Amino acid sequence: MDYYNFLFKRPFLDDFLGFFFERFDVAIWSSRTRKILDPVVDYLLGDLKKKLVFIWDISHCTNSSARSLENYHKFIVFKKLGRYGKEMVVSPNPALMVIFESI
Repeated sequence: MDYYNFLFKRPFLDDFLGFFFERFDVAIWSSRTRKILDPVVDYLLGDLKKKLVFIWDISHCTNSSARSLENYHKFIVFKKLGRYGKEMVVSPNPALMVIFESI
C-alpha cells in the first residue's frame, strides 16, 4: 500500500522537527506494526530518521489489563525505559501523548 497518498505534512513540520532534533534526544514509540510505521517515519522525517535514538513498534509494548475509556477493546500499554531510568506510560488518547515519571 502506498501510505504517502494518505499522509499530510503540516506547515512548518520540518522546522518543528529540526528544533527538537537540535535540542533533544528523539525517539519514536508506536502501537503500530513496523510494516506500517517505517513508511510513515521515512516520509515525515526523511534524513532525520537516522538521528532517532530508537524506533519501537507494537512488539515493544506490554499490555495491561486497563482498557481505554474511549474504546473498550483497546488496552492501555506500558513500556519501561530502563536505560533512561524512566518509565513511560502511554495513553491511547493521542492528545495526552507520553508521561514520563521517575522510577
